[in-house]
Amino acid sequence: MSFVNEGLLYALGFIAVPVMLHLLMRAKPKKLMFPALRLVQQRRLQNVRRMRLKHLSLLLLRMAVLAAIALAVARPSLPPADYSMTWTEIATLAGIVGITAAVGFGVEYAWRKSKLPQHVLSSRQTYLRSGLLAASVLLALLLVGWPYQHRLAEAMAAPRPTVDEDTPVAAVFVFDSSLSMAYTREGETRLDVAKRIANQHLAKLPSRSRVAIADNSTNEPVLFQADLSAAKNRVEGIKSTIISSPLNDRLRAALVMQEDDRSRVIAELPDTEVDDRSDGLIREVYLFTDLAQSAWAKSPGRFLQDELKRLAWLGVYVIDVGVEQPRNMALTKLRLTQECVAEGGLTTLAASLPSVGFADQDQVVELLLAAPGGELVKKDQRTVKLTDSVVPEVQFMLSGLMRRIERGQLRLVSSDPLVEDNRLDFAVRVDPAIRVLITSPREDEGDELQTGLEVLQYRASYVPQAKLEATDLSAFDVVCFVNVNGSSEKLWKKVADYVAAGGGLAVILGAEGGPAAGINSLGYNSDVAKSVLPAELVAPLNFRPAKSLDLKDTSHPLIKKFDGPGVAAELMSVDIRRYWKVKTQPDAKVIVPYADNLASPAFIERMHGQGRTVMVTTAFDLKGEWNELPRQSPAYFLMLVDQMMQYLSRRTEARVNFVAGETALVPLNREKPIKDYLLRKPSGVQLPGKIAEGAVELSISPLDERGQFGVLSAQAETPFEAGFAVNPPPEESNFTRLSTVDLDQWLGEKRYSIATSIDGLEKSVTTGRLGVEAFPTVLAMLLVAFCLEHLVANRFYQADQQA
Repeated sequence: MSFVNEGLLYALGFIAVPVMLHLLMRAKPKKLMFPALRLVQQRRLQNVRRMRLKHLSLLLLRMAVLAAIALAVARPSLPPADYSMTWTEIATLAGIVGITAAVGFGVEYAWRKSKLPQHVLSSRQTYLRSGLLAASVLLALLLVGWPYQHRLAEAMAAPRPTVDEDTPVAAVFVFDSSLSMAYTREGETRLDVAKRIANQHLAKLPSRSRVAIADNSTNEPVLFQADLSAAKNRVEGIKSTIISSPLNDRLRAALVMQEDDRSRVIAELPDTEVDDRSDGLIREVYLFTDLAQSAWAKSPGRFLQDELKRLAWLGVYVIDVGVEQPRNMALTKLRLTQECVAEGGLTTLAASLPSVGFADQDQVVELLLAAPGGELVKKDQRTVKLTDSVVPEVQFMLSGLMRRIERGQLRLVSSDPLVEDNRLDFAVRVDPAIRVLITSPREDEGDELQTGLEVLQYRASYVPQAKLEATDLSAFDVVCFVNVNGSSEKLWKKVADYVAAGGGLAVILGAEGGPAAGINSLGYNSDVAKSVLPAELVAPLNFRPAKSLDLKDTSHPLIKKFDGPGVAAELMSVDIRRYWKVKTQPDAKVIVPYADNLASPAFIERMHGQGRTVMVTTAFDLKGEWNELPRQSPAYFLMLVDQMMQYLSRRTEARVNFVAGETALVPLNREKPIKDYLLRKPSGVQLPGKIAEGAVELSISPLDERGQFGVLSAQAETPFEAGFAVNPPPEESNFTRLSTVDLDQWLGEKRYSIATSIDGLEKSVTTGRLGVEAFPTVLAMLLVAFCLEHLVANRFYQADQQA
């Protein structure tokens, strides 16, 4: 226990005053002439004993009143601990009081019924009450006091060193700078409130204090500032960002820094000044946050909790600047059916509209596209009804896209307290139509495929198999082998080199007289062919009865579009009569099997160098000998062909829309490589960079700004342009708050203090540094002692007057 005003403890000497008054002013016996001396002597002995007990009780109460006054003005404080009584202790104490009262009333009732003389009854009552009081005090000390002090002793096993209000502080201020801290209320963002409280507390720190400032927008080391003025400037410079690391990681970094600095300071102290518990500084960590779950890791571990338990000398204070019942609506989870389309093509744009506090309200979402000059022009709008139970979606269709990079924005017309999530930026890459080369022994064997590609606006060309060796394959994005006979080793080597350089190869087996005649050392099973093909051919077989494709798993990019309601079922209803039995290569992957007992491969892929090969083990024919796919489901057949060409040309993998914190991969022009580039950020900043020789894509990270990015060639003689859009993580629009239970799991129960204002923070800090203020408790004890003294004195003197 420590005292704020230790000098006033000398006032405890005044408790001797009642003792002196009691001794000096005690009543002296009077001598009276009375014949029945023996009876008087007995009564006198009883009265003296009873009066002594009453005098002693009154004396102790008066001494307690003076002692409580002295303690109260000295303002005692206790080490930080949970001084509240448990329900078991309260129940035990109440039971002792109840039993004592019941015994006292019961015995006194029995004595009254026995009609004892009044002087005998009074004496017995005095002894009984004194005995019960002593017994109840002993029982309370034994059954309640002993467990209570044992529990407190365990809680204070590692008490902090005694400090005063002038002891310097070594503090780390950790700020949550995630996007949710930009939530505005009464003209202040949550980050503004955190800064205001931090600056007010900085101004009240003792002289010679040291402060470090950190936030979760960066993983830079936590360092102490030069002085408090520099710390204040650092606080003012913190801004909310769309990219942030978990708060628990930054808190962990603050703990490591405090422990390292404490060890360093203790090591520099002379041996005579070293204290195992203190380095002469009060060490504290302050966490300013809105308690949004999105700012923390997904699952709490015990590591941080164990660290805080080990560092018992470190105080932890959580400053909650969040809003209990926030109101927000947002545009999140941007999705495009295709982020890369051919010139004049189309794509569908979709987004989610989560909301809280705006139930059953209609909101307007606008679609804006960038004009040639860069300004955004409204193209369309949708009205969406918001609900708290189901997250609605909004969709727009973009068509007639022609520019290399089409940029745009989805925007909520109405505003709310967090405007940063009321818009989504998007980009669409527009490439020339995919160039497809079709080859087969006879031209009519590739008619179905070529017709379908032309309908889909592909740039399809046909070359007979006999002329394939003389054709420049690098001029095409995808090469399709349709019923090709066994090719020469030279041709397979040429095809393998083409795929390794990044090209796409589609091998469609089928018709009689096709690959069946080419299964030899120079055909599909030659060593060169096997280096690029995903499977070896075994034999053409029949399904009796007919089988179908098994599209239960549509997670692969080639067939992902078939996961819609009824789409997969339509394809699975198509009869497959004939197929090629194959032996897949170890590094090949079956995309779609047949629905037979063996799950025979239907579509197989294999990576080779920077390209890929897809093999189809049934035919694409209109005769219906092998299957009914082009005849029974022509629309889905075209959809399947489109997705296969997109996948082989890597258009399905093209991404130009990213979430903050991800890494953007920008494909480079292999035909016209560039060495230097400029990265243009949404803020207008341009950063130069170099590209490694032979690189096929450019990696850009971190994506720490929202909006439209541009990548330009730094050489005028080699033009290059690419772009992409970056949006905040959708979790930033989730205002679900950490509960006390959650914080206990992260930091440990009763290991931290939480405050919501500067007054609450100052109170928590005072308690953490100096201990629990015992003034209210001592004042309550003073009041109780004074009331008991008044009650006992009145009864005592009233009894004397009646006598």
